[in-house]
Amino acid sequence: IVEEMFERADEKPTDSFLYSLSMGQGTQNISLLMHNEYLSNDNLFVIQANAIKEIAAEHSCIMIGRCADYILSDVCDVVSVFIHADKDYRIKRICKTEGLKESDAATKVRKTDKKRANYYNFYAEEAWGVASTYDLCLNSGKLGIDGCVAMITAYLQQRKKQE
Repeated sequence: IVEEMFERADEKPTDSFLYSLSMGQGTQNISLLMHNEYLSNDNLFVIQANAIKEIAAEHSCIMIGRCADYILSDVCDVVSVFIHADKDYRIKRICKTEGLKESDAATKVRKTDKKRANYYNFYAEEAWGVASTYDLCLNSGKLGIDGCVAMITAYLQQRKKQE
């Protein structure tokens, strides 16, 4: 499948006009969203879900996003982790890493959160970011990236001891 097709449909729960408006895409992309003859968002989800299941069955791996925790929820040796931080921390981090103005970074955070939540909530049976659906929830704003890595590693080691 051509990469551009994935990008057009990536992490969008539906091809609907209302969804495109809710995500601030305006009317310029309506024809693409209403008439995506190559790859619907639902078809992309099925393709990605199958790929996630195949990869997880064959290899130890890390999946980021794509409802992988939901898709693999019936697999016993999966560890699902949700990493979050408060909005101010994420805005400052995006300003630093992407060189954006604070207002642009705030808009990006808001739209990204909305996009991720809409996608997850559309395909999964639980709500995005609800702690009870994950094995581990970490605040990267308080722990930092290295701290999150250390916590995940410690969790995996402790879980292995319990087996």
